[in-house]
Amino acid sequence: MNIPARFAALPFQEKRLVALSVVLLFFFRIAVRVFPLKSLLTLSRLARRPAAVESGAHPSPTRVLWAISAVARHVRFLDNCLVTALAARTLLGMEGCPSALRIGVTKGEVGTLSAHAWLELEGGILFNSRGDNSYTPLPRFDGESR
Repeated sequence: MNIPARFAALPFQEKRLVALSVVLLFFFRIAVRVFPLKSLLTLSRLARRPAAVESGAHPSPTRVLWAISAVARHVRFLDNCLVTALAARTLLGMEGCPSALRIGVTKGEVGTLSAHAWLELEGGILFNSRGDNSYTPLPRFDGESR
């Protein structure tokens, strides 16, 4: 089944998540080239909604992260750890699930530094596009309370 047919077969709630994922990933792909990190963090926190009181009122974080990952996987130039983490953080916040952006570094080949971004919730890794835990987290950024 091709991509448009698979999208058409999705329930409305998942179509909404995929559409928001596309918009957020494109927005942050451009924003990371224009704004400093502190501004990106502020932008990713603007769309925060209080946590849902009723169960089922909002999609689960798993479905939100599925939508971000699916779009990034199919639109390769959007598949960047910082872009996906910022978009996922924003969409999770819109759905009432705040998370914290973390950036870590590791020493790569020939002494170069390599960086990676991921999301945490209550101290645990919520979204890690590479699935790699070998990065040493940098201290939390100003304004990051979680």
